[in-house]
Amino acid sequence: MPTLTNNKDRRVVIDKRPGQYIAFPDVCPAENGRLVVIYRESDKHVATRSALLVRTSDDQGKTWSPIRILNAASGHCPRITRLSDGALVAAEDSSNSLYWSYDNGETFAQRSVGGDFLSIPDRFVEMNPETFLTTCHTHRGAFPHPKTRQATTEQMVYITTNRGGSFRPLSVLACDRCLVLCEASMTRLPDGRLLALLRENSSVYEPMYKCESADNGNTWSLPSPTPLLGHRPCLGVTPGGRLLVTYRDVGPDGGTAAWLGDVDELDADYAVHGRTPGPDVPRLTDEGLLIENKPGPDASARYALRPMTDPEFAEAALTAEVRVDRADKDGCGVHFGLWWRLFPDRIEAEGRENRFPCRRAPFTACAFSTKTAQ
Repeated sequence: MPTLTNNKDRRVVIDKRPGQYIAFPDVCPAENGRLVVIYRESDKHVATRSALLVRTSDDQGKTWSPIRILNAASGHCPRITRLSDGALVAAEDSSNSLYWSYDNGETFAQRSVGGDFLSIPDRFVEMNPETFLTTCHTHRGAFPHPKTRQATTEQMVYITTNRGGSFRPLSVLACDRCLVLCEASMTRLPDGRLLALLRENSSVYEPMYKCESADNGNTWSLPSPTPLLGHRPCLGVTPGGRLLVTYRDVGPDGGTAAWLGDVDELDADYAVHGRTPGPDVPRLTDEGLLIENKPGPDASARYALRPMTDPEFAEAALTAEVRVDRADKDGCGVHFGLWWRLFPDRIEAEGRENRFPCRRAPFTACAFSTKTAQ
């Protein structure tokens, strides 16, 4: 599993074995300080075989118990919740099952879920000992929507009133024709509101979006952008009342990430995301921002500005002055509706038939100028 720090004293490998794709962990604090982690073992990301595993730690994650198998034939993206009575319950969609533990994670019993199928369920929000909420998403239909090139997603809230015996749909959390909103994570705030953070899956640097509910999930605010850019968020409230989000950063400088802050900080709009090869590249000079990097994708400097969510109605203009001394085919470029390749003596606009994969239409205004090295 990835680490949030390069300090080896703070890093513990829970599971790593040759030939196994270990992924999608979720961790839950049990009683007496125990940690319980549930995760998938498979052959690859889009798996042809999988299993659901669990381990426990009684020393804050320094050491872990032997691996136990919850399901040897199935496993996907589990989420685990500790309920008010101390019970642990894990939800997992490939088997459409709940896994219950009443002995602090020592043993689990599998129970099939009745009612509606739960696709990639989130942790449970407990309303009372019998009633829980969770959120799941699905693609509606199979035809790709022209604006997103994917079938439209719908994020739903589901409710059980019989302690997980069956679930039924409660409300639509989010559905937007111009966004691919999915994999929501939901939590209750200290003031009683529900907050959900959603992945956006268009792969054009759309941020995560948030929705709020003031009536226990019956109705939701419209999705609004946040400064965070990532997939598979896991949202919770710390004992001090702040928000903690862990996620997979899919910006130019990707990797496992964590964010700690207040709810109001999520109301800020898009933050520029970038990646630079080192502290001296790029550097600001009297003539502008100077980028001198070695060849190769790992040495490049990249910046992601906010995409235009609805290309049918939005307009944008960009003026850039760039001096290119040397550049191979992919050495220097600007992606603005399509890829504009910059060379010392010319600009090449990538044709529609060979465009970089992108769902955005060409923009209404675009101007570039280049300076050739003297």
